[in-house]
Amino acid sequence: MPPRENRKYIDINKEYVFNFSKGELVSRLNMVQLYEIQKLNKQHSEIDFNSELNIFHYQNSKDTLALILDNKMVSNQDTIKFKTSFVDIEIVGNKDTSALKLLNLYHIVTLRSKKNYRKIAIKQFEKRIINGIRKYR
Repeated sequence: MPPRENRKYIDINKEYVFNFSKGELVSRLNMVQLYEIQKLNKQHSEIDFNSELNIFHYQNSKDTLALILDNKMVSNQDTIKFKTSFVDIEIVGNKDTSALKLLNLYHIVTLRSKKNYRKIAIKQFEKRIINGIRKYR
């Protein structure tokens, strides 16, 4: 295997606006995360769930793969900061509209690669998470 590093992309600050409440956004994000965890678990089958913290992680690891939020505990005044091993996001909104702000993406890349992994990682996030949120019913 070629050498790898975990590269952090700081200050992406890309915002995605939705025409539904912050509670609905949290609910949809939870469902998309569960779907992604299910896909990961089929490949690796080494994922654990901490029911006290509502966190999915790899066995014998503290890396957060997904964090399930309780949308009943979210008020319109709250700004939710959300961090996993892959992404940092912020959720804001009210009863009519909401927004998810992509703060940082973490993407493992090879040291010698010249590809624009920032752009690739953003597109992958949009495809897997944002499109999942928009399409979920």
